[in-house]
Amino acid sequence: MSNQKKPTAAEAPETERMRLLLEQAESGDRSVLPALEMLLDATPEVWRAYGDLARVAEDAWVELVAGPNVLLKESLRRKLAEMKSQMLSDPAASPLEQLLVERVGAGWLQTAFADAATAQTREKALNLAQLEQQQRRQERANKNYLAAIRTLATVRKLLATADVRTAHRRKSSARSGRAKA
Repeated sequence: MSNQKKPTAAEAPETERMRLLLEQAESGDRSVLPALEMLLDATPEVWRAYGDLARVAEDAWVELVAGPNVLLKESLRRKLAEMKSQMLSDPAASPLEQLLVERVGAGWLQTAFADAATAQTREKALNLAQLEQQQRRQERANKNYLAAIRTLATVRKLLATADVRTAHRRKSSARSGRAKA
């Protein structure tokens, strides 16, 4: 099921021109740069989606983990979206928190993949060096995942402290303003 709406008959030629322009730009055709810049200026949702490298990396990890299994791919995407939604339950989350939540999601995928790969080594005839490499990979993934979680927790704690201090300063300023009046 696709979330994209189908263009109307009137929109179809314009959509086709945009698709062709984007294809040319993707293939490295610099002659389309002026038209591309106009398109990106007029439709920031295009450059925001295309330039979202965290999403590109996430998609690559999902592809790597799931292989051809479409059910697993869709389940992983939904699980990641759910996790990120839970971590970003505050609609006023800072941009830094949003970036860190992306890192936590990527770290979860990488760690789970490393764990699965390590568990599957029993089925393969790996030599000691290969087993050690696999274990190091698993440990690095876990270390990076936990670091992303710690950093997110630290940033949230610092932001909460800053919010409390800011609120306290506002109260103090309001009281001192009334005292002078």
